[in-house]
Amino acid sequence: MKFVRLLLVGLTSCLRFSQKELHHHISIVKKIEKHI
Repeated sequence: MKFVRLLLVGLTSCLRFSQKELHHHISIVKKIEKHI
């Protein structure tokens, strides 16, 4: 049971990280579009 909980925590943290990265990437793309 403990292992499953750790797995869930790991997955949620990974998702949060990817969301942050995605947001960062989108902001960079928007900046580049403004320059064009």
